[in-house]
Amino acid sequence: AGRAWRLDVVLDKPPQVKVVEPAQTLTQATPRQRQWPLRFEASDDFGLNATAMLELTTAKGSGENIDFQQRQLPLAGSGPATARRFAYSVDLAPLGVGPGDEVVARLTVRDNRAPQPQETRSPSLILRLPSDQEVQTSDLEGAIKKVMPAYFRSQRQINIDAEALLKQRDALDA
Repeated sequence: AGRAWRLDVVLDKPPQVKVVEPAQTLTQATPRQRQWPLRFEASDDFGLNATAMLELTTAKGSGENIDFQQRQLPLAGSGPATARRFAYSVDLAPLGVGPGDEVVARLTVRDNRAPQPQETRSPSLILRLPSDQEVQTSDLEGAIKKVMPAYFRSQRQINIDAEALLKQRDALDA
């Protein structure tokens, strides 16, 4: 008599990324803010790469005169391969951002699948620096603070997301 073999196949799921800090996707910077702390938790059923990529995009200017600059920073994770933590404190001064500008951050993590790792991106996190007018209003009236709900996406953010999707066009499923 022959033996019956049973083969259980376990599908490799893409990694998951959770934003721990900041609490909202859109944050209004304080007038004298110098740092922007970011913390993420990532998990994967078979294990994550030890390094993730943090993409920082600055949007400077207004109207049709918006200048975008992108930087990519490798971040080393801590914790076990299946549940890593990534943290970075963005120093705003070297980015050259000023009143009315925005900084957008996204973390990309990859699992250890070979030959082609799966990757997942975090939601876009936006730090909006107050304009000169908002700073003056805040200084004069103290408690006035204009914070737009996260579901009101800025034209800048739509442009940033559209450019990112265009770069990924060939790799995305229909």
